[in-house]
Amino acid sequence: MDREPIIGITTGDAAGIGPEIVLKALPGGDVTAKCLLIGDARHLAKVGAAVGTSISKLAVHDLKNLPSEVPVGVDSEVTGKAAAENIVAAVELWRAGKIDAVCTAPISKRAINMAGFDFPGHTEMLAALTGTSKFAMSFFADDLRVVLLSTHHSLLDAIAMVERERIADLIKFTDEQLKDLLGRRPRIAVAGLNPHASEDGKFGTEERDEIIPAVEEIGRAHV
Repeated sequence: MDREPIIGITTGDAAGIGPEIVLKALPGGDVTAKCLLIGDARHLAKVGAAVGTSISKLAVHDLKNLPSEVPVGVDSEVTGKAAAENIVAAVELWRAGKIDAVCTAPISKRAINMAGFDFPGHTEMLAALTGTSKFAMSFFADDLRVVLLSTHHSLLDAIAMVERERIADLIKFTDEQLKDLLGRRPRIAVAGLNPHASEDGKFGTEERDEIIPAVEEIGRAHV
């Protein structure tokens, strides 16, 4: 790459806190100069004026996809459609080589569903837009990386997803991806589900029946 990487930032749901978070997070300087905001410029200017932040020095990919007035705190098809369009535009800009990464501000799942975008969240929508069939949500903080077995499910459904094959697949996937990212073989800890990891079946059987067998399977495969 013969230039500094550009980060595309989708500005989230206009009826929520997304635009305000984005504008307050960009105080200026070198990092801000490498960012491209994706959304409605008129609405961003209005939010900026309300929070004391000018957008005059910010690069904006203006989709002009919001009305002049947006009720705050109200889910609507209009703001849901705009939020989804921001994400679609980000992927298109990435495909065109105009940005190198995407940072997303909060959206309302209900609002994007009202607009006809049938996704439970960013993760699944970005996977669909990029043709990605194998993916996992993860969180990074310094040296800690957490990869989730389930995303955007009810607690009951998430518990039902604690299955040996699913866990083993995620461990293998995590190992592959972190090895590429870190340049070394990662050490992976697998969390239990129940209190005290069930105390050998005292507080549930998922560890004994599903989680431990998955870990042992992966261990045997890498001996």
